[in-house]
Amino acid sequence: MTIYGYYHDVYIEQEFYTNNMPQIDQIANQNNVVVYVTQAYRKDGVPPDGAIVPPSSTSNHLVGHAIDMNLDTPLGWCNGSCLNKAYFTDHNSNPYAYQFIKDIEATGMRWGGVFYPTDPVHIDDGLNLRDMNEWNQLFDEIQPKCNDLDV
Repeated sequence: MTIYGYYHDVYIEQEFYTNNMPQIDQIANQNNVVVYVTQAYRKDGVPPDGAIVPPSSTSNHLVGHAIDMNLDTPLGWCNGSCLNKAYFTDHNSNPYAYQFIKDIEATGMRWGGVFYPTDPVHIDDGLNLRDMNEWNQLFDEIQPKCNDLDV
């Protein structure tokens, strides 16, 4: 496995785990990077630590269908600034990060670097755009059950 929680446990919803995490892991392996998840499931009303964009009221983090991450690559640590640079201005600055993001996008998952405002450490499956009814059902089911989690 090439995905780790960055100094904490990572909580995600089962469907996201089953459908997306194996792909993220495979892409990380193919690109010789390690994914460090800095944030995943998020409690409603609790501001995320170190947020780089204001959280959406329908964020996929609120239902466990998103991760924020940094990469450990053969060229070193790659945070949001590194990811943006590798993707938008200089692919050669970190070709491992660049290809990782391109491969993530090729699966149909969304990379937050192309959002407005940009969120280059974010990956999700677009549940909040694809099926808002399912998002609402998960929110109503998950949020009350997860009040005791330390996230």
